[in-house]
Amino acid sequence: MIKRNCFLCVCLLISLIVFGSCSSGQSKEINASMDQEFTLRVGQVAVFSSENLKIQFESVLGDSRCPKGVTCIWAGEAKCQISIDDKGTSEDLVLTDTGGADGYSTNYYKNLKINFKLEPYPEQGKQIGTNDYKLILTVSKSG
Repeated sequence: MIKRNCFLCVCLLISLIVFGSCSSGQSKEINASMDQEFTLRVGQVAVFSSENLKIQFESVLGDSRCPKGVTCIWAGEAKCQISIDDKGTSEDLVLTDTGGADGYSTNYYKNLKINFKLEPYPEQGKQIGTNDYKLILTVSKSG
């Protein structure tokens, strides 16, 4: 009887681990449109169906932005790695958020203009976990 109960406990534990890891609460792919703001969390992919374009938020490479409530000599910056799949050609790109006047920074890739900002903004005494970051983007055609 004890062996059977242990077996059931092990099966239940394995089921919880497997099913718990399958549902992260967020979809890996989201639909996006040109000239419309959208948000990606680390690991998510924006799909622009009409453009045969995908953008994935890979990681935050570094975040040295001066926290709110602190006086800094340098404003700092945040670096985010994205991958762009443009008509079947994939390339990595590092976006550097310098926190422009309106909070957005701009980067260009081929014929695309990418406006973006990384949230949340650091605050004194608070740690930001990898899963807390979100990249807010607007992609448009340039020139």
